[in-house]
Amino acid sequence: MAVKRILRKPKEIREMIENSGMKFAMLNNRLFDDFYSKGKVSYNPILKKDKKTQVEYWLYHDGKKVLYSEKNNPDPRTVTFDERDFILIILFKFLSQHNFQGYTQEISDYITDFSKLHNYSDKRMKERIKKLQFIQGTMNNEYDHKDEKRYIYPDGKLLRLINEEKVEGYENGTTKRVFYKWHLNFDCDYKREIDKGGKENDTPINFFKVTIYDLDLYTSGLLNEQEFITYLYFIRSYNSGNEIWHSINKLSEKLNIKDTRITEKIVERLLVTRVKDQFCREDEDFPLVHVDRPNNYKRKIRERQQPSSFYKPVYNIKTCERLSDPNQSQDNQADEDVNEESDKYETWGFNPNDIPIGDTSYQEDDLSLLDDLD
Repeated sequence: MAVKRILRKPKEIREMIENSGMKFAMLNNRLFDDFYSKGKVSYNPILKKDKKTQVEYWLYHDGKKVLYSEKNNPDPRTVTFDERDFILIILFKFLSQHNFQGYTQEISDYITDFSKLHNYSDKRMKERIKKLQFIQGTMNNEYDHKDEKRYIYPDGKLLRLINEEKVEGYENGTTKRVFYKWHLNFDCDYKREIDKGGKENDTPINFFKVTIYDLDLYTSGLLNEQEFITYLYFIRSYNSGNEIWHSINKLSEKLNIKDTRITEKIVERLLVTRVKDQFCREDEDFPLVHVDRPNNYKRKIRERQQPSSFYKPVYNIKTCERLSDPNQSQDNQADEDVNEESDKYETWGFNPNDIPIGDTSYQEDDLSLLDDLD
């Protein structure tokens, strides 16, 4: 009689991450530019060989097979890359940092069970994971998980987004099982430098940092999928030394949203949402995002133009600071003062009386510099 699998509960997996020293993940900026902002991406099928017949064939993500021949060039396939794909990649990044091995059911349970709002069945999860193993992206490096060595490709190399690896292990130390491990190939870009002693040093570049507490905003059901990805985009585009200003139109383009009214609604929701976590005192909560408006904002509105705004992901910034420095003061008063007035206004999260009428210039939505930001 087969022994029933022992599935780890979502809380157990979450505690595993919480109790470790690695509570944030670095994600490639181009997850937005090359995939999510486009909405649909093309990939080439994988060349496989039947073990019994030794016949070669091209395999697509949905299981379709096309026999291989020298004259037969397979057609690329177009697939979607949506919010759930993005969120799944983030979860895989966290799990791979903890050498996680398990079942797809545990992955779907993790995303579904916390809030009961997300419908991730095991079957759908397997299909989505299979699709991510076929989608390709260009990387300047590749990490070999078996050799534990990173290879640099200055001219770039086309890699599948993730790899799925079967590994043997034990449940309760006695029952032998086959588990899965998922490796994120589309990781950060890396810059390799050689020091005076001839040692190679690889430094991650072009990334944005997401904490497990950011991911909790989605798994808990506080933010829906589009709200969470918009929040991630504010994290991705934020740089304290170079303020990037966004118009609603530009945000809609980057977030692949056709109706700007939907974008407005999402932004409004993020501006008024506040959270309470372990970093807060009992009588405090935390703003997710703070917004700054240009001096000519009111005039732009009056002239029926669309102004830009600067969005600061306060929650992510402060959480990263506290994870980097556990001894940092937990006083949130500075953030409370910044947002006390702005949070009274649900529509835009700002006080119109504080915005003078003027012609102060401000930076438009030039995001090209993000490609060079660490």
